[in-house]
Amino acid sequence: MRTSPQTIRRRPCAILTSTITSDSILDLQKLLEEQMVTKQYLKVATFSTLFLMGAESALAAPPPARLFTSPLVFNQDDIDGFEAMDCNVVNVSRAPRTGTISIIRLDGQLLNSVPYNVGPGKGTGTSVTTLPATLPPPVAPLTVAYCKVTVRRGGKGDIRASLIVRDAGGNTTAVSQAQ
Repeated sequence: MRTSPQTIRRRPCAILTSTITSDSILDLQKLLEEQMVTKQYLKVATFSTLFLMGAESALAAPPPARLFTSPLVFNQDDIDGFEAMDCNVVNVSRAPRTGTISIIRLDGQLLNSVPYNVGPGKGTGTSVTTLPATLPPPVAPLTVAYCKVTVRRGGKGDIRASLIVRDAGGNTTAVSQAQ
């Protein structure tokens, strides 16, 4: 028996509509809603995790930038008096900068260290004129030391620093720039 084209078209529709019930449509809709909720939950959880990771790294202060000078020689037993070693900083940024200025002997012994807080275009420094009595004396009356400058919440380019040696008359006899 041959069927007409119109009958062929009706049969698949009739079969399809007869197998899908209102309960199965509700089940399918519920399943789709659960999947959407799960996808939204995953999106929110992923976003929250990424946000918290970003916030944690934003709250952690970056390590301070550090600048060092080359070492210079400081003569403690000058015939005309005594020499002094100065480490000076100038803030060349547009915001206040804080950190520490340290003069360190080449063997690692700290000679002097001070914190600083300088506004834009301002400067400060520290100096050593005699060695602290708590340090072991050097082999000779000469001490070799360098300057270390840290910059918190800023970069190396925000501060200019130098180590100078002055003679007993206050004249500069040597200079070393920090890098």
